[in-house]
Amino acid sequence: AGLSQAYSQKYYQFKGSEQDKKLAIDNAYLAITYGSSAQAFKALGNAYYVSSWLSKSINVLLKAFSKNNDNAEIATNIGFIYSEQGQFDKALSWHRKAVQLDENYAVASLHSAITLQRLGAYELAHAWYEKTINLQPDYMLAIYHWAQLHIEQQNYQQAEILLQVALKKFPKQTLLEEALADSYYFQGLQQKALTAYKASIDQPISLASEKQNRAQFTSHKITRAEVMVILIMGNDEEIALSEKSLQQLLALGDEKPQTSLLLAQIFAYQKKPQLALRYLIQAIEQGFQNTAYLYVLTNFTEVIKSAQIQGKLLAIEQRKKQQRVSLQAELLWFNDHRSEHISHATMLD
Repeated sequence: AGLSQAYSQKYYQFKGSEQDKKLAIDNAYLAITYGSSAQAFKALGNAYYVSSWLSKSINVLLKAFSKNNDNAEIATNIGFIYSEQGQFDKALSWHRKAVQLDENYAVASLHSAITLQRLGAYELAHAWYEKTINLQPDYMLAIYHWAQLHIEQQNYQQAEILLQVALKKFPKQTLLEEALADSYYFQGLQQKALTAYKASIDQPISLASEKQNRAQFTSHKITRAEVMVILIMGNDEEIALSEKSLQQLLALGDEKPQTSLLLAQIFAYQKKPQLALRYLIQAIEQGFQNTAYLYVLTNFTEVIKSAQIQGKLLAIEQRKKQQRVSLQAELLWFNDHRSEHISHATMLD
């Protein structure tokens, strides 16, 4: 189980290979063969997740939790996958369970904040990001997502203050550089965004013009930051190769909304509105909920004018509003367990 987790982590955090995904699954099944423990099923659930097989991942993680129902990590993993699918009622229930199992577990607090943000409960989301960073001040993923909340609300100055304070204390953190790039990008500062996106890429992808590296490019686990660099630079050949790489992920069963959304961005850039619309709708069906994000994306103006998308976006906002009403009991619980407000600078001192 431990070896499986190591391969999953290698792929997810360090741009591992397709072989790492396979080895993660193989070693998890090997662990189950020798003893069907909660840890073995958790390893398999995580291995499925890094392969972007969300439904399979949840089913296995539920089995893991049934074998060890006081494990905050498993409860958190179930909650964040439900959240990624847009099932906020189930997500909040599992987040609450995880926090109750371990109130000092920063990962549970973080994913509570992310779901609250996705639901549109912004004030509570801010409080839970604060709570997370109080628990773990060097939690880069928490700082990244909190900055993204400021960006979503178009509070760009607040996002940049948060990120600059964090980067001063934790220099050359690629996640923070990417969030800073997003802040510039959505303000229309393309060149500043390009510089920051490039800084956020650990090992820059080979240019498509280097013919000997093209096969490596298309088999590469392409990241969102890399796609943003390619779109800003406008190299048509690299954009086409990026599309191929993302299509390969979908062909392998990728269920993550971000993959479909990146394809929609590529097709919008290429002025292929029908294909952009098709993949945007796919992203929405997979759980994408951030409607504000679409209105500030470059090249997306014509796509979101369509009646189909306007209907989808209106339905998303209405559903979130209804969920905020129906989930009042859960939201009150999260309100009762929020942290006190403190400044970004104080928190990261």
